[in-house]
Amino acid sequence: MMRGLGRLDEACALNRAFAEIIPRPIVLSPVRGGFFSPVASSLLLENRSLALTLPGEEANRPFGRESLRVDSRTDPRMKPFRDDP
Repeated sequence: MMRGLGRLDEACALNRAFAEIIPRPIVLSPVRGGFFSPVASSLLLENRSLALTLPGEEANRPFGRESLRVDSRTDPRMKPFRDDP
């Protein structure tokens, strides 16, 4: 929301603070999916280093990779990143 208002610096600071306080390793909720995850928000805020670190934590748990695949396919905001290596 803050990104849409042109307050990118503030949005990035809040995203970093949120990423520091979430329990690790991250677990994507099957109900909320990845829509409100720090991975999606980091990608949208162009914080690629954080966005690439967090999925590695999720992928190490049972069914984590499949959860990430489903979330990336169903979240329309992630379309630009689907083919990203």
